[in-house]
Amino acid sequence: MDLIVRKAVMADMERIREIAEITWGETYKGLIPEEIQSRFLEFAYSDRNLEWRIERTLFFVAMEGKKLVGFANASVRDDFAELMAIYVLPDSQRCGIGSMLLKVITEDLIGISKMIVAVEAGNKLGESFYHTKGFKVVEDCEEDFIGYKLKTRWMEQHLQK
Repeated sequence: MDLIVRKAVMADMERIREIAEITWGETYKGLIPEEIQSRFLEFAYSDRNLEWRIERTLFFVAMEGKKLVGFANASVRDDFAELMAIYVLPDSQRCGIGSMLLKVITEDLIGISKMIVAVEAGNKLGESFYHTKGFKVVEDCEEDFIGYKLKTRWMEQHLQK
């Protein structure tokens, strides 16, 4: 596998949106109603929001050859970072792409002591991935998500620098 991770650029927006839609559909089938998924994706992956995220946050894409197969996005806040997304196409999962994306994000976090991530309770693949990467559950809570109650599991990883 010829895998390259690079910073996202505006020309990647349409493919990023496609990957988000495909992976959300697979990951949250039976956990989050399709209507809620669609509303969230429409907002979070709008041109305006994607442009802002690409310009102002850590946003990387994974390329297999010339095909964009995944992405990761994190936001830095004071002394910690929030991992907002790691999405890899289902056919490309379990090949180390998510691990590589997480590694690149983590390496870019200078002076940051921890990273947090929110995982929907029941997203077994996500929870397992983060556990194997050293994340620990710090809180379970219920959050309003566009009028739908999510069971969110907050996890954190202390970064060694």
